[in-house]
Amino acid sequence: MGYIVPNTEIRLLNNVKLTNDYQHTGYFPNLQAQTSKFLSKTKHVLSDYSYVLHSNNQINVELPVGSCLDCSYMMFKNSNYENKWFYAFITDVEYINNETTRLTFELDEIQTWYFEHRLNSCFVEREHTVSDVVGEHIIDEGLDTGDFVFNKGSVTTASAFNEYVIMVATTLSYDDSDLDFGKSGGTYSGLLMGCNLYAFPTVESASDYLKAVNNAGKIESVVAVYMCPKQFLPKDDSIWDIESNTPVQKQFLVAKPAQLNGYTPKNKKLLCYPYNFIRGTNLSGNDNIYRYEWFSGSLACSFYVLCTITPNPTAILYPRDYMGKEDNYDECLTLSDFPQSGYTIDTYRAWLAQNSNSQKVGLLGTLSNGIIGGGSTAIAFGTAAGLWASNPIGATAIGIAGAMSGINTLNNTSKSVADLMAERKDRQVGSKQMAGNNTGDIMTALKQKQFEIECMCVTPEYAKSIDDYFTLYGYKVNEVKTPSLNNRPHYTYCKTVGCNITGNLPQSSIKKINAIFDNGITHWVDIDEIGNYSVNNAPA
Repeated sequence: MGYIVPNTEIRLLNNVKLTNDYQHTGYFPNLQAQTSKFLSKTKHVLSDYSYVLHSNNQINVELPVGSCLDCSYMMFKNSNYENKWFYAFITDVEYINNETTRLTFELDEIQTWYFEHRLNSCFVEREHTVSDVVGEHIIDEGLDTGDFVFNKGSVTTASAFNEYVIMVATTLSYDDSDLDFGKSGGTYSGLLMGCNLYAFPTVESASDYLKAVNNAGKIESVVAVYMCPKQFLPKDDSIWDIESNTPVQKQFLVAKPAQLNGYTPKNKKLLCYPYNFIRGTNLSGNDNIYRYEWFSGSLACSFYVLCTITPNPTAILYPRDYMGKEDNYDECLTLSDFPQSGYTIDTYRAWLAQNSNSQKVGLLGTLSNGIIGGGSTAIAFGTAAGLWASNPIGATAIGIAGAMSGINTLNNTSKSVADLMAERKDRQVGSKQMAGNNTGDIMTALKQKQFEIECMCVTPEYAKSIDDYFTLYGYKVNEVKTPSLNNRPHYTYCKTVGCNITGNLPQSSIKKINAIFDNGITHWVDIDEIGNYSVNNAPA
């Protein structure tokens, strides 16, 4: 066998930030870029060495130990054989003698076989994505978010509920001067009603109307008296002309925030749920969560509030252009139980108004009978006087009988009148009674009967913690694809499940590289920047 001249070149490198835990590695677009970068890190060049077996993991070099202590990486090439650069981590430096040092090394599987292996499609669990638009990446990360706080931009709907009118539902026509039955029914807030609705701006004006209705003996025509937000009347200056085919709506806009309680995140996923969201509440125990990213508008989220004006009004808050639906009533909140007002009725006045004609007729009849009875008494006495001369005893009998009949008639008349007056007196006693439903509402009394559209987010401390996590490890993507190694300007993290590489390399190396990607690894465009997460790594 012929003698083979030793022709292996060994280079000891320093200031190389790669380690054998494979958390980080370098990204190189081609072989020349890779070789050039590592050659620039050379501290010692050792030539004409015998063949280096990377499986032996040890080599003696003719260098004093002190000059090797700052070398953590090496590259070697057996020119007579593979003529390929192998890259390795120096794991130990051992003193042999003053001129000789033993190096223990471990092959860098990633850089050694960087251009010999090929990444195939597999399940990518997380990565730094090519783009980072708000709402683009919303897969749940399962991270602790802590307690939520109010963010700037919350909106109240108080302007729609800050003023109330007194509604009266009745079968009477408001414009009838004699309060007689006229028009009955109409369409209010798109709902057909069998009675009329009137809106009174003040308690006094409503009370005056109810008093007039009561005095007219028509209080039973009143169906309900209740409070209703004035802003939802189709005409706020009319008492009776308030019919409408649709409920009145009010719009409220909520700006999409760029900060979380003062903290500006680097990663836009933090501006999405569950880190940043809208909480709608009716302040009565019900709330809904609304996601900024599900509103189609880029700058603001649109909400609408509408309210019926019929008895037992109901208001709703719903999002517009949300989850791909223009008017998303499925996601609405409701507000109800507006105060119902009882009202006082004077049953005596109502009875008097309803029976005034019959009372008059009865009284006139009674008085007429009294008058007729008095006349009968006078006639009887006259007849008796005429008979007195011829028949004194008969005349006396006729006179007494007639007088008694007249006196009885007068007595009956007096009693009937007294009975009528007594009935009136009885009707007056306890005649003022409460009618209708009298229900109160503490939130209305506190002027808090409204919806709140609250901007909620994580605290700045949690925001920074989660933001830093995304900065290091990207987003969860859970997608079957070919792993990407260069999605961002400076570094790209990738973690797979069941990585499956192929190529012209030993099976032992294939197994190790698959495990490295399944554990997660960050590829740096410039290995000198490894660990420097202060660089702007936003998508280009």
